[in-house]
Amino acid sequence: MDIDLDLEQQKKKWMSRFAILNNRGLVFNALKGKSIDNLLDPYKKLFKLLPVFETENIEYYRARTVNFEKDVNTGKGIIEINGHLVGAFNEKESGKAPAAICKAGRLNDAGESVFYIAEDLKTVIAEMKPISGSYISVGKFSQKKEFKIFDFATWLRTNINDDFIIEQFKRYNEDEELDAETLFRGAELYLTMPDYTEQDYKVSHVIAKALKELPIDGVKYMSYFTHKNNIAIWKCDDIDYEFEGSRLFYIDEQYNIVGNDDKITYEKLK
Repeated sequence: MDIDLDLEQQKKKWMSRFAILNNRGLVFNALKGKSIDNLLDPYKKLFKLLPVFETENIEYYRARTVNFEKDVNTGKGIIEINGHLVGAFNEKESGKAPAAICKAGRLNDAGESVFYIAEDLKTVIAEMKPISGSYISVGKFSQKKEFKIFDFATWLRTNINDDFIIEQFKRYNEDEELDAETLFRGAELYLTMPDYTEQDYKVSHVIAKALKELPIDGVKYMSYFTHKNNIAIWKCDDIDYEFEGSRLFYIDEQYNIVGNDDKITYEKLK
């Protein structure tokens, strides 16, 4: 699949393939409000066929939207001076969220902490879907260890033409009587799609459950908004990464990302 193919076209393509799966017996029952346990074993078997990568020692970013009532002048690193916000979230507030306050997300259940990060500034802010006039605090991190990840993003950017993978998919198709490539691309779709309903979470959580049974720390998947990389790490402690600081950004009326400290316009979101 080419990277320049419109993502809306991709979504239509893979949703049409989901319809084929339904006709072949692998029903996405979550879309009908029923159990989707029948998806777990096929995904577990499929993911075991594909290679695991190690993350490179690069910088990562995590973003949080600033809530004026809860986050300003409350000891979290952001204060208001003469009507202007100064500072950004401190290390504690910028890092992985405590499990106790975590709501259900794309790859985590309620009460489960996953470190959702991105490889560049624009992507991590875009994933917050900020509105004009909002403030976003972005923490910057470097890794202290290499994380083992399952890389959906790389596969989505390329055609699956590796001889070994093609052979693995062929064997899977024969054994399971299912389309391995469609299942795999479908999983990437559920990770990349920007808007989630409760039923969508049911599907993505089954995918997550299958992934978490592998000897990996997390997954890399493509951002719907920028085509760049998001990473979700579930096997991650504070000692595994180093906080390098944080900055506050403002989203102006033209949806530009403006540095709150230097007033430099860095990127345009829309």
